[in-house]
Amino acid sequence: MKCMKRIKTITAAVFAFILSGFVVHGAQPTELAYRETTGKKVEEVSYTIEEADSAVYIRADYHDEDQVITTDRNFNTKNLQIIASTRTDTISIHRDDDRLVIAGKIKKSVPIKSDISWYQLPFCLKSFILSEDNKISFYGLSSNFDERLSQGKGIQMIRLSARKEAVEQIEVCGRQVEAVKVLISFEYIPAIFWKAYYWYRADDGLLVRYSEPRGAPGTPKTNGELIYEGGSRE
Repeated sequence: MKCMKRIKTITAAVFAFILSGFVVHGAQPTELAYRETTGKKVEEVSYTIEEADSAVYIRADYHDEDQVITTDRNFNTKNLQIIASTRTDTISIHRDDDRLVIAGKIKKSVPIKSDISWYQLPFCLKSFILSEDNKISFYGLSSNFDERLSQGKGIQMIRLSARKEAVEQIEVCGRQVEAVKVLISFEYIPAIFWKAYYWYRADDGLLVRYSEPRGAPGTPKTNGELIYEGGSRE
């Protein structure tokens, strides 16, 4: 337990150093926290967002790893850095037009289509939510990329589609808000095999609720809800 606490402390320090180069003078970071429930298991994940003139920098604090994600102003992912408690190195994945370049102990590149956006996180769909479009196609990084890298393989990018299904009134942080319900599924595989639902606040496109499968068939779905939005809670 002490070892894990030390790892998280070192990780936090590394991310503070990385983000310190991206802070805009006078800009205040936004912190988002979500409560996730999977069966009887309840956990919290948080994100810190820093916006600059031409980019957005996101720190994602997960259960066993942290990520720093660089996007453009429309949340198209350009670079991803990962520090996991189970690894001693940092993984860096950079988009170079029609290729993803992996740096670290494993160095590989993966061809992708230059006209398809890469949205690393569900809340990166903000521009789509606020647009008049009803459906988009995008890339997502496969969830087993760490296992593939440890086996000396390249990462796998998955083509996904997002479709607006309805506008609903839901409760978020104790108040009723209008939310856009979005279905995300594989691009070329029927949604019956895998699908997830996400709800975004209609007025600003913020992710406020989600329900997604993360394991083998029969595994309880992970349901998440926004529980905090504002400045740093530290």
